[in-house]
Amino acid sequence: MNIGIIGIGGVGGYLGGILAKYYANSDTKIFFYCRGEHAAIIKDKGLTLQTQGEEYITRPFGVIEPNEESPKMDYLFIATKNYSILTLEPTIKGAIDDDTIIIPLMNGVDGSDMVKELFKDNRVWSGCVFIMSRIESAGIIVESGLNNNIFYFVGSSTATELEMDMLRDIITPASKHFIVDQNIDKRVWEKFAYISTLSTIATYYNANNGEIFNNAGRVKEFVSLNEEFLSIAMALNKDVRDDIAEYNLERALATPSTMTTSMQRDYYNGGSSEIDSLSGYIVRKGEELNITTPLYSKMYNKLRLL
Repeated sequence: MNIGIIGIGGVGGYLGGILAKYYANSDTKIFFYCRGEHAAIIKDKGLTLQTQGEEYITRPFGVIEPNEESPKMDYLFIATKNYSILTLEPTIKGAIDDDTIIIPLMNGVDGSDMVKELFKDNRVWSGCVFIMSRIESAGIIVESGLNNNIFYFVGSSTATELEMDMLRDIITPASKHFIVDQNIDKRVWEKFAYISTLSTIATYYNANNGEIFNNAGRVKEFVSLNEEFLSIAMALNKDVRDDIAEYNLERALATPSTMTTSMQRDYYNGGSSEIDSLSGYIVRKGEELNITTPLYSKMYNKLRLL
């Protein structure tokens, strides 16, 4: 069994580190796809994973850099930002055959849609992740959340029960945080609701959680964004809870006041960001469905011009 993880950042690094630790010296081989100094250090010293007060070093079976030949994967997890998909197409093609199951672990839904469009002959499942983790430095991944806040949901609404059980038998023994769920679309869209609304308002104001949720006006805007999101999700027949605004507000209030979003950090650091995937997607769907999204549109259009 070959399992590959493309993108050894906070999300992919935690997944890969846990799987590599569990499957060390076994017939199940874990491969990391990364590049540069990060890849060089992992090849030389292994991946250091700091989590839940522990630190350990894991070594994948192989580290594959761009343009290097890859064996074919049975499962290929894609844990990158949505905007990287097109540039990753050659890497993905080199790692798959007709039997490979591809599982994107990206924010929002358009990244998965792009993977499905590019690789129509493959089974492309879905996934979503709840974790606070990051690359501390090359070769080091730090998970900084609370133990019960780590969840990796993967699955497919069209997979057979046998296919679901096969993946379940592979990844769930490695960690209680890895969950195979046939109702994955609901998981993905409820995660999308949270990350889209929070990232949009946080990036618009360039504010951390405390600066947003200790401000009555911004709390009201956060609720309005959730209501606009819900109107789009319902029009698309997505299974999103009716009380999503209250639910997401409760979740946001439970997170550290100093927290910022990755979209916000990327945006103000001058690099590529997920603004089109997390904010623009809702605006575009609103236009297609003839549903007004005034606050999303206001925030997205201003951010596009900055």
